[in-house]
Amino acid sequence: MEFQEQISEAQQINWFKQIEKSKTDFYYIIYLKETPIGLIHLNQIDKISKTGHAGLFIGEPNFIGTGAVLGASLLILDFAFNTLDLSTIFAKVKKSNFAAIEYNQLLGFEWIANLNADFDLFRLDQVRFKQKHKLLEKLIAL
Repeated sequence: MEFQEQISEAQQINWFKQIEKSKTDFYYIIYLKETPIGLIHLNQIDKISKTGHAGLFIGEPNFIGTGAVLGASLLILDFAFNTLDLSTIFAKVKKSNFAAIEYNQLLGFEWIANLNADFDLFRLDQVRFKQKHKLLEKLIAL
C-alpha cells in the first residue's frame, strides 16, 4: 500500500513468485460473477503470537461498498480466526482514506497506533469479530 510507484512486469512476476512460495501469506482475487474487482490478503502470519495482517484493494470503484467486498472481508476474517486460529488481525490504513477507516471500523477494527505520517494501525481481535459477525452477515443479505 505504501509503494505508490509504477512497477515493471518483471517486478510483478517476482512478487508473484515470492507469494507463491509462502506458506503464511494468502492472496485472493475477489470476483463478482466473472468480473475480478479486487484483491484481499492475509499475510505476516505469526503462529506463535497468533497474529496476522489483512488488506483489501478494490480496483473497480463501482464495487466499493457492495456486498461482494463485505462478503470477501468476512470470508478472509473467518479464515483467519476460525481456520488459522489467529487471535488478532492488524490492518494498516492510509490516514487520508476516510472510507477505508470507516470500513475497517464497521468490521470491528479499532485504532491502536500511528505508524508514520501517512498510515495508522488498526486491530481486530477474535472476540470482537465474533460479536460483529452476525450484524455483518445481515448487512450482506440486504
